Amino acid sequence: MLGVKMPNTVEGEVTIECRGANLTPFLNDVVQAGIVLRQIEWKGQELVQITILVPDFKQVIALLRQYQCKMKIVKKSGLPFLVARAMRRKFFAIGAILFISFLYMLSSLVWKIDILGNEKIPTQLVQNLLQKEGVYPGQWKGKIPSQEELKQHLLNQLPQATWIGIQTQGTRVVVTVVEKKGIDQATEPKKVGPVNLVAKKDAFIVDLAVEKGNPLVKVNDTVQKGQVLVSGKYGDPTIQEGGQIVGAKGIVLGEVWYESNIVVPLQMEYKKFTGNRVSKTIPMIGTWQIRNPFSKDHPYQTFEIVPKESFLQIGKWRFPIGWTKEEYMETEVEKRVLTPAQAVEEGMDKAKAEILNVVGKDGRIISQKILQQSIKNGRVYLKINFDVVENIAVSKPLLQGE
Repeated sequence: MLGVKMPNTVEGEVTIECRGANLTPFLNDVVQAGIVLRQIEWKGQELVQITILVPDFKQVIALLRQYQCKMKIVKKSGLPFLVARAMRRKFFAIGAILFISFLYMLSSLVWKIDILGNEKIPTQLVQNLLQKEGVYPGQWKGKIPSQEELKQHLLNQLPQATWIGIQTQGTRVVVTVVEKKGIDQATEPKKVGPVNLVAKKDAFIVDLAVEKGNPLVKVNDTVQKGQVLVSGKYGDPTIQEGGQIVGAKGIVLGEVWYESNIVVPLQMEYKKFTGNRVSKTIPMIGTWQIRNPFSKDHPYQTFEIVPKESFLQIGKWRFPIGWTKEEYMETEVEKRVLTPAQAVEEGMDKAKAEILNVVGKDGRIISQKILQQSIKNGRVYLKINFDVVENIAVSKPLLQGE
């Protein structure tokens, strides 16, 4: 029995249904051809089911066509089909193993470094020191020095830090810096005692609003740069014991003059958005974008790109697999041609904005006058005089003995 079944298992068997009017002569030719029929079962006058070996299958098909019979495979069994199924599953298993291995490899790399807690220590400085120690995006996590060793090396090179913490969270390295709380002499504002208010420039006094101190000037006075406007003493400031030292505080408005030189081109170009836009999503592995070389990114000649990256994240685990959404926004250049009068008006507006930025919130423009105006090489050149009112008082420490 074993000797009969082994060939079936090794070579494989196929059970087929044959349908047609010439089944009897077909079966006779099958037997005469030496083809072994493992099973014959008549299911109708023109329908028979037979089981044959896989090596005889092509010869049986040829005879079926000769007698114009139709065929349908009912069952396949044996080693060849088992091997075929195993091979299909093998490739699937190999693909799954390769994919998991690839994910594991990507998750074994450092993809992002976050530096937290630093205010005075530059982030770029910490990044440079980390790179020297072998901590940078794309590095294998296994090659990163131990946390204690890395912390000690960073502390030795950052005297401004009192403690450094390092954590590895998936593909992300988080460096937390705690800075020393000492006073930074270079940036800490110095505390000063009582002050006088002095003029920061030559001016004509138009108004005073003194909260503390002794005003030494009045409206309509002309003052020079550095002149004391409000003394920090009450009483007569020329006498040593002239009064109690309280410090000066207030505002002194003076009329001053500015000269502004402005150049305005008669022809200008502006870039503006048309409102047309298209988006494209690009898969990413780490920092590598998987782009389709046959696809067209956008239909525009001039454009700006706004990219937005997203990565796969499950809970606290952030995987280096994601996508970039690129938005292409069409732009066009609009040319604007100005008449000389329009150029002068635009130049005046520009000069006013610059002056108001200089004089501050307490300042205002009283009048303006164009001193010179000329057109050369497609540009309008203006020299404008501004008469403005601004706070001219600045603090100056009141020295002992003054």
